[in-house]
Amino acid sequence: MNIIKEYFKSLKSDLKNKKGYKHIPNLLTFIRFLSPFFIIPLFIFDKFNLALIIVIVAAITDIFDGLLARKFNATSEFGKLLDAVTDKFFSLSLMVPIIKINSFYSILIVTEVIIALTNYIAFKKNKKPESHYVGKFKTVIEFAFLSLCYLSYVTSIDKNIINITFIINMILELLTILVYVKKNN
Repeated sequence: MNIIKEYFKSLKSDLKNKKGYKHIPNLLTFIRFLSPFFIIPLFIFDKFNLALIIVIVAAITDIFDGLLARKFNATSEFGKLLDAVTDKFFSLSLMVPIIKINSFYSILIVTEVIIALTNYIAFKKNKKPESHYVGKFKTVIEFAFLSLCYLSYVTSIDKNIINITFIINMILELLTILVYVKKNN
């Protein structure tokens, strides 16, 4: 893909010109992308405390990658694509273990896949799928929900709090689907 070639060309140039700091946002995004490869095995082997810490740190990288990209004036098509793919991969990966808490939570996997497909179809139609504030807010609530689920393995959390967060997340998932379908047609 040209977008990847262009990115690596700019990376090489920026490293040569001592502007490598401009790539910190993509590095943060890549760390988030890799985190499920550590979180899920930790979860499987009952290392819940460490898994939770990595979930929270990885979720925080989602806040800072965009802020730093704008601060360094380093936004790029590659960065936007990497962030979108990473967000989906991160959230979908972390949803698999929480099905153990309540199998109904698996509906989130379905809605996330629908959102990803909607954006993919828009991309294939040469439209540039961009995040919408509803989708961004949904992601924040989703990370809160996932963190609460993981936290429930290390401490006592009222299941009602988790379920209320789940319901809010589902409402935002459905709104996001509606917004993206409307926006991308």
